[in-house]
Amino acid sequence: MSNGHVMLPAATQADGESPTEAGRFTPRRVAFFFLLLFAASVPLEAIAHLGPLGSTARVAGIAAAASGAYALCTDFRARPVNSTFFASGAFVAWIALSYFWSEDPIKTFARASTCLQLLLLAWLIWQEARSSDACLALMKAYVAGAAIACADAIITHHPVHRGVPRFSIGDPNDFGVVVVIAMVMAYHVAVTSSSRLTRVACACFLPLGALGIFLTASRTAVVALLLAVLVMLFDRRNLGTRRLTVIALMTAVMAVVVVHNVSQSQLNRIATTRSEVAGGSLDQRTTQWAISVRTFGGHPILGVGAGTFRDISQQETGVSSPAHSVFLGLLADTGVPGLILFVVILLTLAPGIGRLSGNTRRAWVAIGLIWLIGAFTLSWEHRKITWFLFFLLAAQIAASRNEPRCTAGS
Repeated sequence: MSNGHVMLPAATQADGESPTEAGRFTPRRVAFFFLLLFAASVPLEAIAHLGPLGSTARVAGIAAAASGAYALCTDFRARPVNSTFFASGAFVAWIALSYFWSEDPIKTFARASTCLQLLLLAWLIWQEARSSDACLALMKAYVAGAAIACADAIITHHPVHRGVPRFSIGDPNDFGVVVVIAMVMAYHVAVTSSSRLTRVACACFLPLGALGIFLTASRTAVVALLLAVLVMLFDRRNLGTRRLTVIALMTAVMAVVVVHNVSQSQLNRIATTRSEVAGGSLDQRTTQWAISVRTFGGHPILGVGAGTFRDISQQETGVSSPAHSVFLGLLADTGVPGLILFVVILLTLAPGIGRLSGNTRRAWVAIGLIWLIGAFTLSWEHRKITWFLFFLLAAQIAASRNEPRCTAGS
C-alpha cells in the first residue's frame, strides 16, 4: 500500500503506464488480470462446463475480452498489429468463406465462430503482454492452471478411456502434451526467476507434472517430454556441480513418484511406443490420415468445409473422429489455401525465435517442438492452446526487440 493506492506486482504493469498508473487498479491492469485468469484456464479447459457459458476457459476469455475492450476505450493505447495477426486474420477469413461450399454449413459456421473468438483473444494477448515480465507472468499463470489440472486428475483418478486406465482432464493425449508444455515453462521460470519462492514452486510442479503425464499413459506425451528434457538440459551451465546435483535430485524424485504411482499396465502401454511407430496404426491415426488424404484428393482447392471432417470419418468408419493431424485436417477441411495460410502464421514466428536470448530461446524451441509433435498427431488448429502459444511467442519476440538482452531471458 502506497499513498493510498493498492500496489500490484510489477509483472502486471502494462507498457506505457506512468509510475502513478502502475500503482493502482487501472482498466488496463484489470484487463491483464483477467488475461492471467485466461492463461491459467487453458490447461483447465476440459475440467468443467458452466452451462450455456461453456468451458471455464471460455468464461475467462469472455471476461478478458470485455475488460480489454474497456481498457482500450479508456486510454486508446492500441498496439499496432504485426504480420502474425494479419496472417491469422486471413486464415480465419478463409475458414469463414468455406461456409459457402461446406458439406455441413452449420458445423463450418461453428468452427468459424470459434476461430474468430480465438483471434480476438490472440489480439488481447498481443495488446496486454507488452514486456518480457508480462509474458513471464502469463507463463506462470499457465503453469498454475496445469498444476491444478494435474492435481485434479491425480486425486479424482477417474479413467477417461476403456481398457488401460488413463487419467486426465479431457482427452489424455491432449492433456499430456499440454502438461509437457507447462513443465517446460516451469523449468524456464525456475532458472530465470529471482524469487526463491517462485523457483521452489516451479520445482515442485515438475514431479507433479511428470506424474500427471505418465498417468495419461499417452505415448505422444512421453515422447514430447523426452524431447523437452533433451532441449532444456542442452546447456553448458548445467555442467556445473550445483546444477548437476539439483537436476539429479529432481530426476530421482520424479522417477520415484512415477514408479510408485503409475500402474504396470500404464507403463506397458507407454513401452509399446517403438513398436506402434514401427508397425502399428498409432492408435488408429493412420486410418484417419488416409481418410484425410483421400478427402483432400477429391477437394484439393476448397476442401469440404472447415470443421466437417468428422462427418467424413463417420461415413467411412462409423466413428466421428478428428483427423488427428493439424496439417492433414486442414488439407481436408480447407484445401491447399487453408494449409498455406496456417503455415504462413508459423513462418512469421519461426525467425523471431532465433533472435531471443539464452534461456528464453531454449524454452521456446522446446515448446515449438512439443507443439509440432502435438500438431502432427492431434487436431489442434482450433484449440486455445495453439492460439495462446502463437501469440504469447509473438509478444515475447516483440518485447525482446525493445529490451536489453539480459532482460529477455538470457
